[in-house]
Amino acid sequence: MTIVVLLVLLLIACVLGACVLSDALLQRLAMAARGSSLEPRLLLTVRKVGYVILVVYLFTFAFLWRRMVVDASATQLAVREQSRGDVHLTGSLVRLSLGGFRGVTTCYLWNLAMDKQMKNQLNELEVIVGWLTELQPHFNTPWLFQSWNLAYNVSNKTDRISDKYFYVTRGIRLLADGERQNHDDPDLRFELATTYQHKICQSDETNVHRSLFQLSLIPPSERDPARFSSKVGRQKMDKEGLKEFIKFCEKHPQLIRRLREGIHKDSISEQRRLFTCATPEAVVQFLAENYRIPSLYPEEKSTPPGGKWVEKTESKPDPDELERFPVLPPPRSYPPGSAIHLFQPYPDMGSDLTDESPYSQATDSWDGYIVARAWYSYSQEPLPDTDDELPGESKPIVDPVHQHLNRHMKTLIFRQYPARAQGYIAERLEEEGWFDNEGWSTKGPEWFSQTIGGQESWAANAWGEAFKMWKAHGERNHILLSEDEERNSRADAEKYRELHRLTFNLPASESSQDPEIQKLWRAARFFALYDSNRSVTAFAHHYNRASVEQDPKTVRARKLFYQAEALASTGSTFLALQKYQDPDALQAWATILADHPAFREDSLMQEESYETQLNYLDILNRALPANEIKAQLGAAALANAGVMGWLNPAALLEVLRPARFPGVTAVKGPFDRQQPDGTPWIQPHIVKSVSERRRKFQPRKKDVDEGVAPAEAPPAQPMAPVGRLQGPSL
Repeated sequence: MTIVVLLVLLLIACVLGACVLSDALLQRLAMAARGSSLEPRLLLTVRKVGYVILVVYLFTFAFLWRRMVVDASATQLAVREQSRGDVHLTGSLVRLSLGGFRGVTTCYLWNLAMDKQMKNQLNELEVIVGWLTELQPHFNTPWLFQSWNLAYNVSNKTDRISDKYFYVTRGIRLLADGERQNHDDPDLRFELATTYQHKICQSDETNVHRSLFQLSLIPPSERDPARFSSKVGRQKMDKEGLKEFIKFCEKHPQLIRRLREGIHKDSISEQRRLFTCATPEAVVQFLAENYRIPSLYPEEKSTPPGGKWVEKTESKPDPDELERFPVLPPPRSYPPGSAIHLFQPYPDMGSDLTDESPYSQATDSWDGYIVARAWYSYSQEPLPDTDDELPGESKPIVDPVHQHLNRHMKTLIFRQYPARAQGYIAERLEEEGWFDNEGWSTKGPEWFSQTIGGQESWAANAWGEAFKMWKAHGERNHILLSEDEERNSRADAEKYRELHRLTFNLPASESSQDPEIQKLWRAARFFALYDSNRSVTAFAHHYNRASVEQDPKTVRARKLFYQAEALASTGSTFLALQKYQDPDALQAWATILADHPAFREDSLMQEESYETQLNYLDILNRALPANEIKAQLGAAALANAGVMGWLNPAALLEVLRPARFPGVTAVKGPFDRQQPDGTPWIQPHIVKSVSERRRKFQPRKKDVDEGVAPAEAPPAQPMAPVGRLQGPSL
């Protein structure tokens, strides 16, 4: 209807134009209207008036045509710059003014950027990177490369960890700006999440980066060093400062624990290299040195020396979302029936964090993984919906303007990253000692005695969320079936293969029109994709692990292992042994492995179980007196039987000449058991790889003999040979 009206108006314009341009027609109209022809001067005046009317009419017509037809089509096809993303006026002006020289200028700036980086002129590099992205705003490669370059390469060129953190934030902010200018680009959103995950939570200086990240979430006035009324240095806090410090610790227990104890590492040498703060004054020193860091809040000046700290009851985030750190996805809502939709990790969870989330709530539990999960979820929205029948497949794209597939990886793997990030959250909590709601005791030399952080069952709840997300992911993508469904459908698939004597590939279609044959073919096609996608994505590993890890018994056992290893690292051998021999530790873990075959057969779980077994045997070896060891070995050799079932005569050979008899297993550890088919719980290749890895962390013989720790890697605790000793059978 709109097109018809505009065409009628265009026809009227053509008639009006013909009247204005034809003298004969004007004279004929004048004769009809006034009974006489027009004089030349009057004819010229009438023509000018006609031109003005025609111009106004045509401009009005063009305006209506653009608003009603052209703009609507441009919006639908997303050919306008505003449709592709936010528009920077200065960038558009520069691009238009350069004209054909835009390509030459871009090439020159790329070369100049590489030259500045090689010369370590980092400030100039940042400026050039800004120019490059302004010249190529809708080409995602400059955003991806330059943000990666700042966050990974440039940050590693600096010496101070706070400077590394600064360039990581610059790279993330640059990528967030690119995402704002390129709507519905899943790769930009995914790269944002990956940078948070890698550079904040998995870098070499991750203990400090995680702590700096949490400082970015705290209002500057709340972490002002003057609040604790202590001069940074050797002076002790006064009573008022200690009260304020206790309040700060109660509100941010995870930050304080990480600064004091660090995070769990696989070796003593790595543990000792971690940055930690031994005293409250050292924590305040850390806050003072990192007061001016990228933050959610506008920068504020700290209280001047000698001034009194004033508490601010309310701090508002920076009004510019791109100036905040961490940068979060924008809030969004899509109309019902839209091809693009809001992603929900699972039905009851709702959406992830956005830049309108209440920052004042739960900031201590926020970490890089939580922000990464928000961006991973945001990256799912431009993807087409999952197929209704086939595992791991997607529906065809119906809205090419807003729907896009990811690049560089299988789409099913891309879809599982929100759930994987939730698993990382749970692992991070266990890595830092947050298992249940018992909290953490701050008791120690030069520290106050109080239990903080007991608000919730941290790891158990996180694993519960991970399990729900993996379950929803499996059901959406048809790679999770109940036992009955899988058994019945797989029987149909096997019938089809036997019928056609197939071993590998299936035909792309079934020529037979028999409904039964078609049913069998669909089942065979389903399970061909089902098995392939579950294998490629390691879905069974993640799903089964989350299912077992959310059990309070599993969380309790892991907590005891964590406490035992922490005690062993400080030399508290007998206390560590008590933790291992707690019924909820080794004995409970053996029961968990026995009750969950899929969990037990997982290679990662076998590695962790074997590591735990070796740690326990090492502690037991150090706890038993030498005379008792000799008596037990002698009794075992004479009786030709194990003492309490866990020593045998081969122990003499293994103890006297361990290098000559590497294949001799003297005893069985708590997890050295067999499955129903006769295979061991822990496979031989797992035993070999773990033993070799642990051997690399042993100190050099010269350093041990001389009692001198290596300069680069302090000596690890001595490792007991495999099967040397074992405690009571579990």
